[in-house]
Amino acid sequence: MLQKLTYLAAVSIALCMCAPKFVTATQKQTDVAENTKLPSAQPNLLYVEPQLAIDPNDNRHLVSAAIAFPLRAEPTSMEVFGRTASIHVFVSFDDGASWRRQELSASGAGLYDPWIAFGLSHEVYLTCLMSSGETGETVRVYRSPDG
Repeated sequence: MLQKLTYLAAVSIALCMCAPKFVTATQKQTDVAENTKLPSAQPNLLYVEPQLAIDPNDNRHLVSAAIAFPLRAEPTSMEVFGRTASIHVFVSFDDGASWRRQELSASGAGLYDPWIAFGLSHEVYLTCLMSSGETGETVRVYRSPDG
């Protein structure tokens, strides 16, 4: 048993010594500021499944996305229309002090389940599901070269 443990310890040390030099743990500080209301074109939207990504090369660059459902007109009801949903993307270059909004939609289809990732050169990738009665569910991929 001791021989197996010695062997495993030697293999672990060898793997650590052979690891690429770019695999290092770095810590960047991100300060949390006051809440900021995101801009919306319509006050009667329900945002669900929010995502947030921080640019690893510039922690002042934030991108958020959420599914946007229009709400029913009745003030006592929070039910969602039977309409399709869109994805709203919010971008900030100043630690979230100000945001700009972009709507992603598909004619006759709904967009759901957004996921955001940053590339190596500040580009942003967003994937989501597109659902329609004609084609079923497919995956859409969006790319923004400037965030």
